Amino acid sequence: MASRPSKLRRQEERWAYLFLLPQYLGLLCFIIGPVLATLFLSFSEWNLVAPPRWIGVQNYRVSFQADVFWQTWGNTLYYVVATVAGSIVLSLALALALNEKLRGVTIYRGIYFLPVVTSAVAVSLVWRWLYQPDFGLFNALLSAVGLSPLPWLNSLRWAMPSVIIMSIWQTVGYNMVIFLAGLQGIADQFYEAAEIDGANAWQR
Repeated sequence: MASRPSKLRRQEERWAYLFLLPQYLGLLCFIIGPVLATLFLSFSEWNLVAPPRWIGVQNYRVSFQADVFWQTWGNTLYYVVATVAGSIVLSLALALALNEKLRGVTIYRGIYFLPVVTSAVAVSLVWRWLYQPDFGLFNALLSAVGLSPLPWLNSLRWAMPSVIIMSIWQTVGYNMVIFLAGLQGIADQFYEAAEIDGANAWQR
């Protein structure tokens, strides 16, 4: 009798791996493979016509000697920190709000997750219209409250914040689902115990 559950478990594991196989193949083809190819090409010289030629760290040496190297690193760091921090804070706030037992919560969850599954082309077109300097929605709202329109993507000052806002909007839904799953995994008795101990809504 002891071998029967073990056999059933092995069968379930095989089915689990079978269902996960497409995900693993996608991970290999679209993430791991391109990363390894990019790493190889970074040590090579390739003009898209002749085969890649190994040149060692020459590309990195040229990059370090470029005048805009540190400016590029600064822009990258600025983008990463602002996008990650903004996405986490906003995602957690939305997850806390949607974790409450309110009417229509399921609809809001779907709406917030919609940017994650929206085509990148569609997202680019929508945000290009939003940032359009002449008739874009954002400048129309600024004009409606008496403020001057901004040259969003055409300005060195506002181009990076504009991209960061769009990136946060597109990633906040995915992070929200992760936070929400964690919050819903907490048993109700812990919230009740915290409330009895005098914890406010934020502390709970």
